[in-house]
Amino acid sequence: MIGVVIEETKENPKPDEQFKIYGWTMVSVLGLCPLLFALVLWKNRFNLDDTETEQKIGAMYTGLIASKPKSGFYVVVFLLRRSAFVFATFWLYRHPELQVLQMSLLTLLYICFIC
Repeated sequence: MIGVVIEETKENPKPDEQFKIYGWTMVSVLGLCPLLFALVLWKNRFNLDDTETEQKIGAMYTGLIASKPKSGFYVVVFLLRRSAFVFATFWLYRHPELQVLQMSLLTLLYICFIC
């Protein structure tokens, strides 16, 4: 026999299984980001006028109007939309037509939220 056949074991996962493992890990971590942003904004909701708070939370402060507490939802909704795009890419990677449909629907809902 010229070659050696390597049996698939748990030590040698198939590429499709490896893709799922890496994908689910990344999706789980990215899924927590909007929740962490919401938690940070909620924790600092009374100090949003301070420049120290603005410097501390950085990019989360972009577009935030401190006099309107509900404007903090914008960052959370934006990140949830982005996370949903990533989820769709991994969950529906064999169905690109459903990806386009899901992303179009989310963009429409996002525009409704902004208006």
